[in-house]
Amino acid sequence: MTLKDLTQILSSLAPAVGPLCAFCIIEPCRLTAVLPELIGMYAEAEGITGVLPVNAAEALGLEPVGIFRQITLSVYSDLHAVGLLAVACTALAKADISVNVISAINHDHLYVPEARMEEAMAILQAVI
Repeated sequence: MTLKDLTQILSSLAPAVGPLCAFCIIEPCRLTAVLPELIGMYAEAEGITGVLPVNAAEALGLEPVGIFRQITLSVYSDLHAVGLLAVACTALAKADISVNVISAINHDHLYVPEARMEEAMAILQAVI
């Protein structure tokens, strides 16, 4: 069951630390080789952005544009729910922690600098 009410979403929120990830530019001719390792991908007019574990990026010879720790917001919020990312990102911004977000059907995934991951987790726990 997915939640729409922000109060219920926040009270059910369980942030979970995920892998250390590389954000890389993926050349279309390399997509087939990279696809099994991808955590996420987005095609923009300028090219394809791939998110994959750092060790996989290194093994594939990809140069990361950025390296971030994944934090998954483990709560089943409805795709039409309003406010979860605003609350989470605002709290992180107040602490001057950069965040990149990828939303999927089941969860939202935040990517924060590795050096700030523990602080980011404490902040996210505090908004619950």
